[in-house]
Amino acid sequence: MEQTDLAREPFGFGIGVSPFPQPPEYAKQYTNENIAKKNVLPPPPIPCEFTVFGEDYNFEEDMIRSLQSQKMQQLFSSSGDWRSELKKLNRSTIAAFLDLLDILVRCPNHPERLEKINNLRLLFINMHHLINEYRPLQARDTLQLMLKQQIKSIEDVTKRFRLHLDAGREALQCYFDEIPFVSQLELKTDKVSFKFFL
Repeated sequence: MEQTDLAREPFGFGIGVSPFPQPPEYAKQYTNENIAKKNVLPPPPIPCEFTVFGEDYNFEEDMIRSLQSQKMQQLFSSSGDWRSELKKLNRSTIAAFLDLLDILVRCPNHPERLEKINNLRLLFINMHHLINEYRPLQARDTLQLMLKQQIKSIEDVTKRFRLHLDAGREALQCYFDEIPFVSQLELKTDKVSFKFFL
């Protein structure tokens, strides 16, 4: 095929080449008649497991998996107050870091150095896990705050609207007070009569 023939083809594709893939074969079963008769295949099942950035997730498990399921040691108490547990983990992290610095100052190649680094790693993982466990509470509190702000904003707009409405009513009343009193005004058209009572 010459270059001029390709230029005449839409999008520069040759004959028989589609820019989009063909629909799957089972799509032919979904005709209007089959859909009306409910004679179609059920949709494929939703997969329970998926991978995102190399991390495996399962819909049937908790979104935040426990440390035990990840084969990690849990250093905090599940029944305790999370603030105090975070403070304990923070103090332990500072102490472990100071111990690591002491080891590095005395002897940088000491084998205890790797143990302290692993302890720090485990402490940070526990802190991170404890923080992630309270993300739903943080989301709920954030949502409550946003809703309170929206309610306050709506109340402010309503208050300003009522002030303008009252000012408009007062201006209209002043305007009506200046007009000479008319008890009844009758406008007649073909078959309709309009009455205005002031």
